[in-house]
Amino acid sequence: MIYRFFQLCLLISISFCLAYGQRMSDKEAESFRIALEEDEKLALKCELQIRNEQIKEFGKPRPKVSHLCTNGCPVKIPKPAYPAIARQRKKSASVTVSLWVDTTGKVVRATVVNGPKAFRLAAVEAAYGSSFTPTVICNGNKVRFRKTIRFDFRTQSD
Repeated sequence: MIYRFFQLCLLISISFCLAYGQRMSDKEAESFRIALEEDEKLALKCELQIRNEQIKEFGKPRPKVSHLCTNGCPVKIPKPAYPAIARQRKKSASVTVSLWVDTTGKVVRATVVNGPKAFRLAAVEAAYGSSFTPTVICNGNKVRFRKTIRFDFRTQSD
């Protein structure tokens, strides 16, 4: 009985950590967040530089082509495991997950933004299995970036 209790506690704590993005320590997360914000500033500065060069050369900024992905493109986004209890109840849902991605394109932090609790753990696990192309700014450096993805859980009848 006590053994089962400890198994359950361990399972709950692991689930809680995964569901709320705790794969790195608080100190590591804070350090990464600071570097991420610096990278975002550099990327914005680079975008402004490119925009100004386009205005100088063409008289206006060149249009962005929305269907082309050049930086931070998904390489792999695994399909999340459908939670058994939700499948039994024929529940459908969408879960939005916020990601922090390192300079190699690896997801280092995944946090649920919204979605039903029954589906969150599966979405976060799939998010950690995702990978992206690195984001390269105008000076040729790779930078960290944020990404938001949505996982849809649909039954066969949907």
